[in-house]
Amino acid sequence: LFSSLTNITHLNLGLNPLMADGTEPFVSCASITSLSLASTMLTDQALSRIALMPSLMALDLSRNAQLSADGMKVLR
Repeated sequence: LFSSLTNITHLNLGLNPLMADGTEPFVSCASITSLSLASTMLTDQALSRIALMPSLMALDLSRNAQLSADGMKVLR
């Protein structure tokens, strides 16, 4: 699905439950600058993939209780 969206810059997947590997399809979208993953049940494992997104400037991870303080360090 996301492979054909090469020029997408903003993506809101909030309120869509994602599995630990649920980020895999869209992290290859190098043009995404704004990403909302609020209330997606995201895990620390998925954060390491998101940290590799080269153009990402805004990231909403609110209401993801599964994320730990150690997991968030990967985004700094």
